[in-house]
Amino acid sequence: MPQYEMIIVLDPSLAEEAQEREVAAVTGLVSREGGQIFELQRWGKKRLAYEVKKRREGSYIYLLLDGPPKLVRELERQFKISESVLKYMTVREKKPKRGPAPPEKAAPTATEVSTARLEEAS
Repeated sequence: MPQYEMIIVLDPSLAEEAQEREVAAVTGLVSREGGQIFELQRWGKKRLAYEVKKRREGSYIYLLLDGPPKLVRELERQFKISESVLKYMTVREKKPKRGPAPPEKAAPTATEVSTARLEEAS
């Protein structure tokens, strides 16, 4: 499954419990849709470059997750509906940062190497 990095900017005026509910809703949706969260970081309040919904600050949440593309579509749909989410951004990773490693190509055997050298010499 593809991996995604996601940053969510929540309304800074939300109480700590409300922010935890938002994060719990996201993690619950990821697990229901067959995804997996590898990393969840709370970056805290930061000043925004410009006003978003009349706010100058936002509480940042970072997620590294994998799942089917329908999971990302559903998460973004929920973010658009939620009034506590100011902004969000999702980026698909080309090379996974975590999770199962892709199978490696086996090293050539001595016979294959010597055969290739003979073919090059002729």
